[in-house]
Amino acid sequence: MIAKWKAKAIVQKTISYLPKKEKINYLFQKYITKGVYLTDEYFTYKITHAQDHIDYFKKYSDKDFSESNFLELGTGWYPIVPIAMYLNDFKEVISIDIQSWMTKESILTTIEKFVEWRTNNELGKYLKFINEDKWTVLMNILRENEQLTRDQISQIFHLKTLIQDARKTDFAANSFDFICSNNTFEHVPKVILIPILKEFKRKAKLSFLFR
Repeated sequence: MIAKWKAKAIVQKTISYLPKKEKINYLFQKYITKGVYLTDEYFTYKITHAQDHIDYFKKYSDKDFSESNFLELGTGWYPIVPIAMYLNDFKEVISIDIQSWMTKESILTTIEKFVEWRTNNELGKYLKFINEDKWTVLMNILRENEQLTRDQISQIFHLKTLIQDARKTDFAANSFDFICSNNTFEHVPKVILIPILKEFKRKAKLSFLFR
């Protein structure tokens, strides 16, 4: 029997050649793999990982967050970790994926989940610090979202999304202060994963952390 990750990869590769591929892939994820619903359980996983990354960076680097950049492999539909890094004053977050998963809708859903959790006094249990000025920026995105595109929203909270092969990036050595990936490696075959790790070792100034 074909492995689940292989079957999913074959379908998504086929979709990548079709017109309106992002819309088709969205429907595939929504109705077949059930991958586009932001549950509290999933948000808990991601926000916990984000705080772990922040704690790790504080422990092993004396560099100010506002002068630091951050790369995440496999952000997926919901930029939970990038938004958490933005709220903690990281200068820039780069996201690398093999497909364009994020939509305007999924980004707004992520921000709304942050708001929901903070309103219910849950967010502070997982995210120790929030820059209030940057929180206000997120609230402005929700108020003004009809006038904004997906890329404009991403730019506002300092997220740059790249669709490329993580085994060979265009970044110079020691380009990133921190590199992470969360709940992604289990979907990557070993023959691809090893070159990715070698590439990240060359690009990281400090270290990288995978969960």
